[in-house]
Amino acid sequence: MTPEAPELTILHISDLHFGPPYVPRVGEALLREAALVRADVIVASGDFTQRAKPEQFAAARKFLDSLPAAPVVVVPGNHDVPLYR
Repeated sequence: MTPEAPELTILHISDLHFGPPYVPRVGEALLREAALVRADVIVASGDFTQRAKPEQFAAARKFLDSLPAAPVVVVPGNHDVPLYR
């Protein structure tokens, strides 16, 4: 017999797309829901930005820093890479 694995709650969020057309009230609602989940780990996958601009990354970072205290795994998406650089 093998011992039962402990229960693990994972919160996965993706496609935040900071920058136009980001809607702040949606992000605020997501933060409220995230607090209710009480996740053991949070997986945040891209796209964090709409156009990979510095101010969009700053807004995304502020959002990620506002998540409940839990380890966060971050994976960028295609919108997180500048198109023409």
